[in-house]
Amino acid sequence: RRDYCIRFEEVEGMTFVHAEVTRWNRQVMREFKLDLNDLLFLRGGPLYAMNGPQGKEKREKFMRMMGFQFLQAIPSPSGECDVFIRSK
Repeated sequence: RRDYCIRFEEVEGMTFVHAEVTRWNRQVMREFKLDLNDLLFLRGGPLYAMNGPQGKEKREKFMRMMGFQFLQAIPSPSGECDVFIRSK
């Protein structure tokens, strides 16, 4: 899409979602949610997202708006990262 790109990365059998958003408004949010729902259906399993230490609050709010739930915190060289999951 023109306003965002959603990519997948497979790590140890888990599908992680990466999103790059260039413009955000209510219409883009609706389209993003619909696309994410379609991708979740097509993948057939849960999607994961990781939230690193920089800008953590803003990204967490975004992930929760998209239906992701906190799964666990994991250590990383740059600080603690939170892993979120979204299932059907």
